[in-house]
Amino acid sequence: MKYRKLLSVSLAAVMALAALPAVGAGAEAEKIDLTGKIITGSAGWNNQNNAENAFDNNTDTYFDGEVNGWCQVDLGAMYTVSQIRFYPRGGRSGDKPSEYVKRMNGGVFSASEDGSAWDELYTVSDMTEANNDADAVKWYDFAVDASDKEYRYIKYTGSTSANVAEIEIYGEYSRDAGPDVTPSPSPSPTAPPEGLALIGRDGWSAETNSQQEANTSKNTNVSKAIDNDTATFWHSKYNSTDDHGAALDPKTNPIYITVNTGQKQTVTGIRYTPRTKGSAAGDINGVITAYEVYLSDDNSEWTKVGEGNLGYTRDGAQDVRDIIFAPTDGQYIKLVAKDNLNKTPAYVASCAELDAYTYTGELDSHPI
Repeated sequence: MKYRKLLSVSLAAVMALAALPAVGAGAEAEKIDLTGKIITGSAGWNNQNNAENAFDNNTDTYFDGEVNGWCQVDLGAMYTVSQIRFYPRGGRSGDKPSEYVKRMNGGVFSASEDGSAWDELYTVSDMTEANNDADAVKWYDFAVDASDKEYRYIKYTGSTSANVAEIEIYGEYSRDAGPDVTPSPSPSPTAPPEGLALIGRDGWSAETNSQQEANTSKNTNVSKAIDNDTATFWHSKYNSTDDHGAALDPKTNPIYITVNTGQKQTVTGIRYTPRTKGSAAGDINGVITAYEVYLSDDNSEWTKVGEGNLGYTRDGAQDVRDIIFAPTDGQYIKLVAKDNLNKTPAYVASCAELDAYTYTGELDSHPI
């Protein structure tokens, strides 16, 4: 696909945006009404200024995501998208009106038909480095030359920080969407959902690409995630590197934990138990928020079965939460951490216990 260079939008252009031509003969781009649409994303800094602010039609509010944070809208139907506009976060004071504009550099806009496979549409660049350039706090836009594609999901992923005040999407309705294939976690599972049963963990083993050295006080090697003891937990390396010393990154080298269930079987969900939250600030460290789940027969070829956000916040409860997806056969289960809580910004992950579900009910009654 071809993408147009980023344009700053003058006041006259803003007034005319409702009639901008869309890709296609004689068509007009219309702003897609996002009222009532499902908004998801990583938690905002200190659990404030969350993803909803990026789609609330108010440039005075903003999404304040942390490093590699993201916000996403489900359009609820299939659209041919022709243009996306965005408005950066302004400064906190009059003498530094554009101090946060530069945080959008390196941010990526992407789109998906099913919430699983994503097309990168545009990478933000050349945003001002100055703090006192008031003219930099304005609408920007880029065109999407994708008349042969239909999208349901639009996502913005930050680089240094996921700061954006507002996002608008322009395009044409194409057709109703099929069944929602993006799984979502149960909010507070105190018992297995109806028809689901926990798989016994006898003979299970676990591996990861990053684990802090085990010791008598921390108990942080990967085996602690399947030891039936919620007082112990696996934790990735504190310095955000993998076991070979390479830097961890949620895009290029994400943290993961893989369990081998010992045999191929039907899996329909996982249960994530975070580390116990006490009075220490560090008790939130590594609790997984944004995630991806994969299944495999051979620990080599993987199928993504789930993606979403577990919804943990800095001040909220660290309770057990479920990720449910369509029944899929596999022997290996991989949980990938795409974002996490931490007392200071750091890309790490932790897990006290990891379980898996099979489905015992009728397929036509499955919750997904």
